[in-house]
Amino acid sequence: MKKSIILLSFAIAIASIIGCSKDGATGPAGATGPQGPTGPAIVAATDSFYVASGSWVSAGANEYTYTYSNANITSAIVVNGTIQVEDWYTGQPGWFSWPDVVAGGGGYRFSYTVGSVTLYADNFSSGPPSYGMAIKATLIP
Repeated sequence: MKKSIILLSFAIAIASIIGCSKDGATGPAGATGPQGPTGPAIVAATDSFYVASGSWVSAGANEYTYTYSNANITSAIVVNGTIQVEDWYTGQPGWFSWPDVVAGGGGYRFSYTVGSVTLYADNFSSGPPSYGMAIKATLIP
């Protein structure tokens, strides 16, 4: 009797699997929905500039600054968006994102306000960076 119940359960399981197979043609696709509104641009502007080694200004306590004016930095970007800063200088294999820590404990960071980006070179005890660097600032609304 137990063998019959097990056999019957097995037969029902097989029949269920076979009975669930897809038969028939697929029906026609439905209508396409309405187009959504156009979103904002992902990048407002990308600006590249060069900071020469002698362009840094001492801010005291082993800190140096460089301020770059940019009319594309609007209050909308300052309040609702962001800015990404990257550098590339001789000897680097590519662009490095800021903030960035460099050999010897020094590092770079930045701040921005309407109309300008200020770059900071921190913990440079032997003076400002001794190399020039290309900077790329990407403005994101």
